[in-house]
Amino acid sequence: MLGSCKKAVDMIEYLINSRNGENLRYLQENFDLLYDLDIRRREKKKSFTLNVDLIRNSFQQVKKYYLKNFTMSQGLNNDESNFEEMLNKIFFEEGMEAPIKKYTYVTTISNGIFYREYPNYPAMTINLKEDMEGFITKEGFLTPSDNEINVILYGDDIDTTKIGHNNKNGVVTHIGYKIYHKNIVTSQLKYYRTYSVSESKKVKKNYASYLKACVNDFKNTVIQYQNRQLSIKIIAICGDNEFLQLLHGYKLNWRDIGSNNCRCCFVDGRNWKYYRSVESIEGMIRPSDLSNGLPLNNHLISDPFHDLHEGIASYALYSSVCYSKILFSDLTSSYIYQGIMHHATLLNYDKPLKSILNEKIFLVELEEIDITKKGKLPLSGSNTLYILRCFYEFLKAYISYTNIEDNNDRIKANQLIIYLQSVLGLCYLSQDPEIDVGVLKVEWVKHTNIFFKSTYAVFGERYRQFTKMHNTLHIKYMIDYYDLQLFHFSTIRFESANARIKQLLLLSKNRRNISKTIITKSMYDSYLENFKEKEEEAFIADNRNWNYDFQNMDCLDISLNRCDAEESLLENIVYSINQSLESQNTTYDNDDETYQEESFYDSDDD
Repeated sequence: MLGSCKKAVDMIEYLINSRNGENLRYLQENFDLLYDLDIRRREKKKSFTLNVDLIRNSFQQVKKYYLKNFTMSQGLNNDESNFEEMLNKIFFEEGMEAPIKKYTYVTTISNGIFYREYPNYPAMTINLKEDMEGFITKEGFLTPSDNEINVILYGDDIDTTKIGHNNKNGVVTHIGYKIYHKNIVTSQLKYYRTYSVSESKKVKKNYASYLKACVNDFKNTVIQYQNRQLSIKIIAICGDNEFLQLLHGYKLNWRDIGSNNCRCCFVDGRNWKYYRSVESIEGMIRPSDLSNGLPLNNHLISDPFHDLHEGIASYALYSSVCYSKILFSDLTSSYIYQGIMHHATLLNYDKPLKSILNEKIFLVELEEIDITKKGKLPLSGSNTLYILRCFYEFLKAYISYTNIEDNNDRIKANQLIIYLQSVLGLCYLSQDPEIDVGVLKVEWVKHTNIFFKSTYAVFGERYRQFTKMHNTLHIKYMIDYYDLQLFHFSTIRFESANARIKQLLLLSKNRRNISKTIITKSMYDSYLENFKEKEEEAFIADNRNWNYDFQNMDCLDISLNRCDAEESLLENIVYSINQSLESQNTTYDNDDETYQEESFYDSDDD
């Protein structure tokens, strides 16, 4: 009889089908032996499948029959709770009790990967307990007083195809986690751990249930560390605007039109133009939805990397280059390029910029609208920040040594300088890991208010707000609740982890199950990391001694008359930016949110 129990599946079926007295008596006498066999089966991680409904029903029947007809041995003394615990160890305990109850089917694949099949979509996850225990043991950042591990989840869609962005079959959703601890103040990629991968086309409309299941897995995992048991708490779920909008059930509408398109506040898109300061939005912040199963106040979270580096800073660089060429005729593309490279050398940015920058980038035909540029220059978010800083330093120096005879032009130039300074200040505040949280809140409010005021001073009332611009008004209230620096919520380093995932996939020709391939290689990569020596810590912030103070801002209160040609050119700049925002609702933008499906977008035009 024992031979029929040696295989994992046979053992489970044997226990499930134990209905007669002889089998139950055998189970009573050999319970410890059967349990040891099951432990060895788990250690070898053989493939097995559990039908949850069948197991749950059989569990109750076995328990009821056994308690009714037999006297407990093994020291149980008819203790129903102890007996139920022992049965749980066989039927349910796989280090993932909640997922077994949550998912329709759960299959453990070799090497410790968990395949979890929802009613509509599958997902692959790592063995969370083993991954986290190995990592915290190696890094040793926990203190004796720690009894809980705080974790931030990150989500993003990765395009793994080699044939273009229109093929959705190669897009996967990557869920990662980072442990938040006061002793971790750096941005090394090792702190951003891969947790789950799934096909985006199957999971995209189910982000909420997918992330709730992920949260439950973390909550129900207990970490063993130095003879202590540590629980896990998810404090936030972060991602780009598309990910967070879908997660919270809001429209993918990035423009100032329609209604109910902001997850953070009650202000409709059509009314954004009336809210231009942090204080003005305070009474409109949404309360947390306690029934959605997500971390408290998660709707307040915005990703400063996508909002600032890839949004506001990109548009600021494009528009300021255009506007400076309007104001000063001698600012040719070649002159701007040479000036930027000069200051890049002074700031030690020249090495990363030499390979990507050339004067053709600044060839902007102001008389015609070039929709292909999408209101921004063809640069990544990080490179945009470098170039924006260099252009700011160049323009400030140019104005200081150039004799600007027209007083109106000098005022306009000073307005543009303050506009650029406010954008750069917001970017640097968002990635500073050492700034005091109290100081951060004060500076954020100041910079945001100046940013809005200078934007309308430079471009006039024609300028239309967009989601990434509007999001800056909420950040102060996010900081109020979480009491953390903004760099913790930025996906700038998680995006780098996405690149690492792509690189792992390039090492394999297996494309039949991309999720499994990625998870397998990621787990092996993490395993190897445990044997590497600890690397020198590196800080994310590199602000090049940036000064957050503003000089005279009286110029922002001066209304200026502009000639018809200047008004027309400014109109073209703003229109080009608006075209960029409109195109993001229907196209795949590699530097911005991922592809938008028309079924997701439902604008309510006036």
